Amino acid sequence: MRVLFVGNSYTYYNDLPAMLEGFAQALAPGKRLETGSVLEGGATLASLWKGDKARPLIRDGSWNYVVLQEQSMLGGLRINGVPYMNDPEEMFLPYGRLFAQEVKTAGARPVFYMTWSRKDDLPAQDVLTRAYASLARERVRGYLDAGAATLPSTGLYFMPSSLKRNE
Repeated sequence: MRVLFVGNSYTYYNDLPAMLEGFAQALAPGKRLETGSVLEGGATLASLWKGDKARPLIRDGSWNYVVLQEQSMLGGLRINGVPYMNDPEEMFLPYGRLFAQEVKTAGARPVFYMTWSRKDDLPAQDVLTRAYASLARERVRGYLDAGAATLPSTGLYFMPSSLKRNE
């Protein structure tokens, strides 16, 4: 089985491709899982679509799954230290749809990997969750949820166990 990861530092900082290979080796000794990646710090699906690496690698047709990970701010930015998340309809959903179709055309299955919001913008997790769920229902019938567990009334913020972000 071959799995391609397309995303940014939320995927490469934790070396999820190698982590998946390790899980597969531990759970199914003797079966081979190979991963590849196109991972760029801060990248959005829009920037990866417009770049020259992801689509040619997808088109080579040798992948079973392509894991697609969007930037946690959906391409948003900070103004005077305040985070602003883009509307999912502006970049994430259109480029997610394009990638999903490209992956299917190449004979693989797209998998959307939902990351967690930044600690200083916890309400953003709701936006991320709705956007990923919407796209998954529309294009792939499921997604991987690595969103953070938060308890806003207590101020507690939990990233998925063993995963960290590079901020």
